[in-house]
Amino acid sequence: MASRELLVVEGGDELRERLMALAKGIDVDLAEEAMLEAADPMRQRAVELAPRRTGFLAEHILLGAAAQEPGAATVGLDVSRKAFYWYFNEQGTRFMPAKPFIRPAYDTEKDGTVTRYGNRLRAEIDRYTESAG
Repeated sequence: MASRELLVVEGGDELRERLMALAKGIDVDLAEEAMLEAADPMRQRAVELAPRRTGFLAEHILLGAAAQEPGAATVGLDVSRKAFYWYFNEQGTRFMPAKPFIRPAYDTEKDGTVTRYGNRLRAEIDRYTESAG
């Protein structure tokens, strides 16, 4: 079973309308690409925090576009099913204390992810409007 910490950026309807107005110069998939790029430091932080006892877990921390909600760019921080035991590290068991790595990575990097996302979109829009003008 895989679990995710999701970061949802709202206000996408307005953004999508503006991007559609720029459709000739900017691909609509830009929002997803920008979010994946902006969230990669979150994935990297989870890799850094992942327990190293097996050396296997960090290799299976993934970042991918989650099911899109209307008007939102959504990215998921996930762990491959091959590393199913991640949950026991993250949540702990009655025999083992929790050693979270997904949630701390999310909490540490979420604000920076939103900032990087906005900066990337703003730069792309500026680049297109300057070249179109």
